[in-house]
Amino acid sequence: MRCLEHPADCHYIQAMGFWGSNVFAILLFINLQFWSAPSSASTVEKVQTIFTQSVQDSSFNTSYLYNGCYIRAHALALNLNQYQISSFKIFLSDLNETKIHFPHPDLRRRPARWAYHVVAAVEIEKTVYVLDPTLSQNILELSHWLKLYKEIPENVNLNFVFKKVSVHQLTPEAEFNLEFLNLGDPFSKHSEEYIDFEMENLFFYEQADLQENLLL
Repeated sequence: MRCLEHPADCHYIQAMGFWGSNVFAILLFINLQFWSAPSSASTVEKVQTIFTQSVQDSSFNTSYLYNGCYIRAHALALNLNQYQISSFKIFLSDLNETKIHFPHPDLRRRPARWAYHVVAAVEIEKTVYVLDPTLSQNILELSHWLKLYKEIPENVNLNFVFKKVSVHQLTPEAEFNLEFLNLGDPFSKHSEEYIDFEMENLFFYEQADLQENLLL
């Protein structure tokens, strides 16, 4: 060893080793502090940003409220998946199968009445947040989301039930789910193309209904 030939160098190497190992430990500590798993607050903000960007996209139909919630829900699940954020879906319905009432923001249009409603959702630190472009431009905690639907006067007497399902389920109708499942992975290119096609159809349906005054 070099320090056997030059003792002074040995003390220098030992000193550098001491400081080097401690500096490494300090840097590792700092790295763990600042580059640990993202906080729940930052994840919520990220989900909100994805949600905002999604609904502001011109190809995303938010005005045709009479149909297509299952298309919007899966489109949002696709966008969340692109950022490695796991999601699921929540189906909302009435225990007695009474239709859910929802007034259109454009008061000239008739209100929507749904047999069910479905949204994309995420769970962050044991709190469930829903992404419902029909109801709000902000992601909402599950309890608050349910409360807002319950506060609609026509829904006061409904017995809401909600069901958490995987992103593989598109609608409650078996035939639609079978068609969708045949595409394979719910995040595959084929699934994305299917959702894009159906989203375009929502614009077509809306224009057709407007021309026939079915929305007024």
